[in-house]
Amino acid sequence: MDIYNVRDAVKQESQKAAFQGQDLRDRAKQITLDALRDGKLSIDEIRNIGQAITEGVSLGLAERGSDLKSGLKEAVGGMDEAIGQAAQRVSMTFREAIERGKEFNEAELKSSIERLRDLERDFVESLKDVAGKSSGKLKEELSEISGHLGRTGTDTGGRVMESLSVLYNTLNSQAGSTSATLKDAAQVTAARLADLASGVLAGLSESIRKKNEEHSVH
Repeated sequence: MDIYNVRDAVKQESQKAAFQGQDLRDRAKQITLDALRDGKLSIDEIRNIGQAITEGVSLGLAERGSDLKSGLKEAVGGMDEAIGQAAQRVSMTFREAIERGKEFNEAELKSSIERLRDLERDFVESLKDVAGKSSGKLKEELSEISGHLGRTGTDTGGRVMESLSVLYNTLNSQAGSTSATLKDAAQVTAARLADLASGVLAGLSESIRKKNEEHSVH
């Protein structure tokens, strides 16, 4: 199934859940996890998942005549939780491989660290994308939700920080290991990636600090 068919399937499932009055936080979370876990979509397609679920839920809520604001907030909360869990899973996979002494592809791990860094941004941007294509009440509510998340942060952002911290500690430990089983080249690679993770963490921490300062002012 290609990305467009998957996106349509996710949208239809979300629309059905909203129309039937299901628990939207739980369903949005499960739909997101299923899309990621089943390999239908990679973690790179967070924007597509976010857009499809948001569009589907808004259509279902409109058909049912339910409150748009509360329904969207529930669905967004479920997506946020699921994406955060996906971030932890990606980090754990690499961490376990590194701890077992399994050789890993530097470019692949570097790409994963950078993807983790961008997860929160991509999630919030997916909501802004739908808001930008919408009008009326939907545009208003999505703009408010995405703006709030952009200012205060998300569950995804917190889990990404935790995941990268653990991954950094693992890489740093491997880089400084004196084990004879570790090749010098592997240690150098681990050191480079630890530096990358450290820089990403510093950038995320600074971003959070600025958000907190701006939030406290308001």
